[in-house]
Amino acid sequence: MSNQKSTMRVSIANYISDFIESPHFEVAPRHIKPQAETILQYLFDDLWADSLDIFEDTLNLRIRTYQSQLASSEETVENIGELVEHYFSYLETSGNIPGASEWSTCLTSISQIDPNKDREIPTTVRHTVDKTGRNAPCPCGSGLKFKKCCIGLLK
Repeated sequence: MSNQKSTMRVSIANYISDFIESPHFEVAPRHIKPQAETILQYLFDDLWADSLDIFEDTLNLRIRTYQSQLASSEETVENIGELVEHYFSYLETSGNIPGASEWSTCLTSISQIDPNKDREIPTTVRHTVDKTGRNAPCPCGSGLKFKKCCIGLLK
C-alpha cells in the first residue's frame, strides 16, 4: 500500500516550466514575469500535493521569508499572490493537479501578510558618557592625571 501512495505523490514544483510557457502565464502581472520562475521554484520546492495539511503554513512562511530577505520591488512582492493564483489555475485546468484552484483560499491570508512585520526599525545609538578632561584624574584608577597616563591610548 505504501507503493501506491508514493506513486501518487506529486511535487507542486514539477509544472513550473510548463506554466511559464502556457497562456495562464501570459495574464500574470508583467513586472513579475522576469522573476516568476525563480519565485515559484522558491515557494513550491519540496511541497507535495498530498501533504496539504502543511501546505498553507509552509507557503505563508516562504512568502514571508521571500519578502523579508530578497531585494524585490514592492510591486513584485505585492503581486506574488496573484502569480500563485495563476499557477494554481494552470495546475487545475491542465489536469496536472485536479482541485489545485481550491488552494487559492490560503492566498487570502497571504495577501494580508505585512512584509515589514518582522523587520526591526533601526535606531541611532547615542552614548552618554562624560568625556574625561586632560587634567582630570585618569579613569583607570592609577591616581595620575589623564594627560600623563592613558591619553596616549586614544591616539
